[in-house]
Amino acid sequence: MEFAYIWIFSIRWWYQVREKRRERAAKERAEAQLNQARNRADAAFFLASSVRVNDFPSGLNSTWLTGNGNVLSVLNEEVHPSIPAGTLVVLPLAHDGEDVRGVSFQKNGASIRHVRYTNGNRTLWGILEYPFDPDSRGKIEIIEVRFESRNGFHRVHRYAMEHGRRRFFRIEPPLPIAGANV
Repeated sequence: MEFAYIWIFSIRWWYQVREKRRERAAKERAEAQLNQARNRADAAFFLASSVRVNDFPSGLNSTWLTGNGNVLSVLNEEVHPSIPAGTLVVLPLAHDGEDVRGVSFQKNGASIRHVRYTNGNRTLWGILEYPFDPDSRGKIEIIEVRFESRNGFHRVHRYAMEHGRRRFFRIEPPLPIAGANV
């Protein structure tokens, strides 16, 4: 009879230990998801700007006019077909994330020139300038954006850009899906 009680108590003890482990694992998963959400909230989020302006200052005592065939804008979704190779393509960017410091853009390990505007306008954060390659027109290129977030962490995000077109979107870290438990 005592053996039956010992057996029942040991099964009950094992069940309690298993439930505590499951609760701890669920809590750790929830904390990890919350940390991921916080990291996304503290991060930059760039996209092609949809603001309509007539020109973009280039920072070199010159200005890019939206009428130029190499300037991508709401009015010009793709570079002009007659643009020669090596011509700088100008892509205006908006910033819909948290303020960040020390931003740099790289394509295939090489830096891409960017001009950050300081007017505080998030719909027109600045511009990217990269050389045009007719053979790469429309091909997806991966852009690495390195920055320091407001909480001091150095991060690298990856964006996809269509060469010569006004397409620029984040691919890593992935964006949360609407309605998902994050």
